[in-house]
Amino acid sequence: MPLALLAGPVGGGGRLTLRDLSLSEAGALAFKAARGGGMDWGLAEEARASVTWVHSRGLPGLEALLAVLEAGLKPMRGGNPSPAEAVGVSVLHAGAALSDHGRIPPEGLHLPSVAGPLLMVPFVAHLSGVYSVQWRTASASAQVTLCGGAHADIWFTGSIQTEGAARLSITPLTETPDAAPCARSTRASVHSVHLKRLEAFAAATYAPATEASRARGAGGAD
Repeated sequence: MPLALLAGPVGGGGRLTLRDLSLSEAGALAFKAARGGGMDWGLAEEARASVTWVHSRGLPGLEALLAVLEAGLKPMRGGNPSPAEAVGVSVLHAGAALSDHGRIPPEGLHLPSVAGPLLMVPFVAHLSGVYSVQWRTASASAQVTLCGGAHADIWFTGSIQTEGAARLSITPLTETPDAAPCARSTRASVHSVHLKRLEAFAAATYAPATEASRARGAGGAD
């Protein structure tokens, strides 16, 4: 994905600064931020995997995760919820539910008010077949077409805006686009202001300093 789509203008006419991370760094930050944002260990691992997968296709997974965390997590009912029920908690809960159910119905799956809809794409990519994952916010829309499987290719069109709740639709298709799929990436680009907000979530996982740890200092011995 062209970085110009990520380096957009901000208030006052300035531009956001991009920070470059490795995929492993992006995944580690995603895990810590998810844990700090209230996700349990298993769901934080899903966040790590999803963010890494999305960035490996050149799309902004960390920004999508930030949208999920800032929207907040709702209480989760027990049992085996459907994706439509689980999306009320978060898009990652809906993705995990989709993995458990293992299929998209012929009429498609339509989910209202989804934060971070881009993070649903990796879960759909693990299904066999060709699908459209489309979402629309109040001011933008986007579509990912994908051919699922171990080495899923994706085609992206639209605006990559990651903020704001979106209506998300996943529908089966019969064929992929004629154009070349999105190029793979080994790096993750994230806006510096978004990075700081993610790091604030991650900081909630750090143990508070004690008098003994302060006395030892960094790397001090017992």
